[in-house]
Amino acid sequence: MEALKFAAIGAAIGIANVIPGVSGGTVAVVFGIYERLIALVTLRIKHIIGEWKFWAPLVLGALVGILVFSKVISFLFARFALQTAWCFMGIVAGSIPALWARMISPLGATAAARVNDGRAQKKLPRVSACLCAVAAFALMLAMRFFARALEASAAPAAPEAAEFSVRLAAMFFASGALGAIAMIIPGISGSFFLVVIGTYAAVIAAVSHLNIPLIIPLGLGVAAGLLCGAALIRVLLKKAPFATYGAIFGLVAGSLAAIFPGAAFGSAAALLGAAACFVAGAALAFCASR
Repeated sequence: MEALKFAAIGAAIGIANVIPGVSGGTVAVVFGIYERLIALVTLRIKHIIGEWKFWAPLVLGALVGILVFSKVISFLFARFALQTAWCFMGIVAGSIPALWARMISPLGATAAARVNDGRAQKKLPRVSACLCAVAAFALMLAMRFFARALEASAAPAAPEAAEFSVRLAAMFFASGALGAIAMIIPGISGSFFLVVIGTYAAVIAAVSHLNIPLIIPLGLGVAAGLLCGAALIRVLLKKAPFATYGAIFGLVAGSLAAIFPGAAFGSAAALLGAAACFVAGAALAFCASR
């Protein structure tokens, strides 16, 4: 039964990764597996093998989500773009109460810190958590505001048979590392971050044309980024859990701006359909996070 649960969560993460502006890390936070997932991104082979009952169905579900449900999601966005976007907004919104609770009593905090914190008794987060939440939320709004300008100024696509050079390999390694770090941060899309640094089109061209000399440094960069990013998040969750969860709260809440399709409903039926999808998505996320 638990394997089916992890497979379903993996499918949701896989689906999220093919939706522009949606982060797989957000889905992991919504379903309460983020810390356990981050703990897996390590070089401790024995720990990884010991957790196979967790990651095996998760990976299988993610592959199914990417390969199978990506077509379903593409169909839904093509035919029912407004309703689908509002459903995903509902999923993010439904996770807000659970994230608020984590801001007050993070899993990474010691038991003494949680019990003796006067604000926890009043169900209020610490000042550091609030400040980090506001800063992260503002960052997401800024990224949304400049998204179109960044996409317009993205680097041109790399040719199919681009000549290998150390400089180009270094660029692809850095792009893979930065994109991977962004990918595991809740609320931030790894592909969008590549748009920010201006290498999205070049990376997509190299992958689509199977340009192996450039794909190799890209893959090495992704591996390095995952390991370093996960290690950094583990340290932050251990050393500053309240502030870290405050930032995660702001990033996830701010991701609503990245998904928001606009308020042009067109008709009363479209408005009711979008509202119903939002409520259904919120209910699903709220029940799952409970």
